[in-house]
Order: sequence, then structure tokens, then C-alpha cells
Amino acid sequence: MTSNAHSPMLQPTLLSIGLLTVIAGAAVAPALGGIAGAFPETGVTAVKLVITLPSLLIIPFSLISGRLCERFDKRRVLLLGLGLFTVGGVGGGFAPDFATLLVLRAVLGAGVGLINPISISLVADFYTDAARARVMGRLSAANYLGGILALLMSGWLAAIDWRFSFFVYLAGLLVCGLVYLFLPRAKPKSPRMAAVHTTGKLPLAVYMYAGAAFLLMTAFFVIPTTMALLMEDSGIGGAREAGLVIAATSAAGFLAGIFFKKTHAWLGQWLVPSQIILMAIGFFLLAEAGSMAELATGTAAFGFGMGSLMPFFLVHVSAAAPPENTVKAMAIVTSMVFLGQFLSPLLLRGIGEAFGDPSIVFSYRFLAIATAMISATAFLWTFWVSIRAGRPRSSGEAGRGDSAGITPSRRGS
Repeated sequence: MTSNAHSPMLQPTLLSIGLLTVIAGAAVAPALGGIAGAFPETGVTAVKLVITLPSLLIIPFSLISGRLCERFDKRRVLLLGLGLFTVGGVGGGFAPDFATLLVLRAVLGAGVGLINPISISLVADFYTDAARARVMGRLSAANYLGGILALLMSGWLAAIDWRFSFFVYLAGLLVCGLVYLFLPRAKPKSPRMAAVHTTGKLPLAVYMYAGAAFLLMTAFFVIPTTMALLMEDSGIGGAREAGLVIAATSAAGFLAGIFFKKTHAWLGQWLVPSQIILMAIGFFLLAEAGSMAELATGTAAFGFGMGSLMPFFLVHVSAAAPPENTVKAMAIVTSMVFLGQFLSPLLLRGIGEAFGDPSIVFSYRFLAIATAMISATAFLWTFWVSIRAGRPRSSGEAGRGDSAGITPSRRGS
């Protein structure tokens, strides 16, 4: 099925959903300092739960989303998720105590859990081959554009009062309207077909990409959970400045998503190792930064690498999974993405304590070294595979063939 048979508002509607998913937890990152001040009895690690707790709830609700789509059409499940997203998100600004705030963040996470796997699977439903790669890149760009807008607005609002930063979640109401008006209804599977589809095994590649997405998000989420605290501790800036610096990550990710198809065609098989080394460079810059400009440069370098790798994973997952199991495959990948978000501060704190240095700067230095080592391994692996295949492929050769080197062949496409 292609987009030609549908409303011209279909793609903007799908992209508007992407605008929301990335801001689930990170949107209020610039307000962490204000939240910590409002609840002084709460430790720093507990305050970070405001950012990471939604990720924990997203995991089971991503899996529940797939089951609900067997009984109800995707449009109805999306509207339910958008309702929970808006109530849980905006409600955080009215929380009378920290415990209530966490409960509302959990409601937000449940909403995003219902939304995210469906938003990605809809691209596979309505687009094929090169069009799918192009729209997947745009969806990734929309994710980051949402991050840019939300973080800038949240930083500005948090500078007035930390509670105001939660009003960025009112965007859920606008997306609700677009989904209601322009997303076609899709009939749920029959119980018999649903049983066949959900019990089918997924290819090993799906789980491998899910594991890679987990590692990617574990590294990524150190930035929104620590940047505001780092800048306040070092005297570089406050909530507004933290929003600008974190937004640089989203801005670079947005550009990476827009140019993903061209970047993949140019770099070919070297895309993964080259983007991982770019992330390593970003972490090195963050570890040694002494000014806002240096922090923004580091987050931008990291963001471009991240913004290239995530659509790469999603395109290849949608190509590897059978068409009838796309939601299930995306739910697994989504679960690992948000598990990485939730565990990120806990894992990095444990690593820091193991090395006797739990500081934020050490976390950046550790991730810089780790990503550099992973990149080196990826370069060597890619080169070895090229030698076994005959000779290394040039970027021009990578750009020829199946959908400009983007989408592997897939039965049923």
C-alpha cells in the first residue's frame, strides 16, 4: 500500500505523532534543577526519575499496544495513547508533591508506550521500499524537531517556573485532532489471524537491532538527564541555557533524519562505524567543554550520529519482520529503546562508583572511550566483511541497487 491512495494529510499526521514520542521524558529536562529545588528532600537520582520513569512504563505498554491492535483499529489505540500522554504530561505541572508527580509521569509513559510502536508500524503499512526509507528518515527528523521545539519552550518556561515547563505536553491535543481527522481506519485482525501472527517467530535480526538500539539510548540519555545539573554546577548556565544545549542534539538529529537517505547512499556500509565515531567525538568534546558553545558543539556531533543510526535500525527492522508482525517487532525495539533510557542513569552511576568517580564528567569520558572502541570494532568488522565479499564497496556502489542501498529485500513488500 502506498501513500498515493490516501489523503495528502496522511504523512503530516504520521510525522506529527513523531513530534511527540521523543519528548516523552526529555521535554522537561531543563526544569530538573527547579524540581530538585522544589523538593529538597529528594535526592538527585530520584529527581532524574522525572525523566526516566516514563521510559519504564513505555516498555510494557509498547507490548500491550500490539495486543490491543489485534482487537481494535490502530487509530483508536492511538487516540487512547494520546489522551494518556496529554493528561499525564500536563498534569505534572499541577502535582502537589513529588510522589504525585511520579504517578503522572507513569501515566505519560503508558500513553507513549501505546503510541510509539504504532507510529513506526504505520510507515511500514502505508509505504514501501525507497518511499519507506525516505518517510522513516522524516519520522526520525520529526522526532528531533519535536525535541528542539519542546526543549526550547520548556527551557524558557522553566526559567519562569518549573511547573510551566509541563505545558509543552499540550501538543498532544493538536495531534489528537490530526489523527481523528486524517488517519484512515484500519480493521483489526481476526482472532484466528491474530493468533497466527502473534505466535510467529521474529527473525534474529530484529533482536540484534533491538539490542543495538538499547545501547544507543543508554548512551544518548546521559545528556538530557545530566546537562542541566552539569551546567548549574559549573556555572555555565541555567535552565534556559540547558534547553538550548540539549536542543543542539535534537537539531543535529533533525538534519540527520532529513538527509538520512543521502547519507546512507554516500557512506554505504560504512554508515554505522562512521556515525558511532562521530558520537565518540561528541562525548570527548562534552567531557572537556568549558563553555556553552563547546557543550553545544559536542551535543550536535553526538546528535547527528544518533539521528543517522536510529532510522537505519528502524528501516532494517521493518524490512526484516514479516508484514503481519511489524507492530510486534517495533514494540520489541521500542521496549529496548526505552529500557535504555530508564537504565541509563542507573548503569552510568554504577559504572562511576565502580571506578571511584561518579561525576557527570567521568560519565562523558567513559562513554567517549566506549563508543570509540565500538566504532573501531565496527570498522574492522565492516572491512573484514568487505574483504570476504571480494573488495570494499565504494560509496557510489552503495548508492546503487535496492532502494539506493537502503532497504533489504523483504517478502510481502
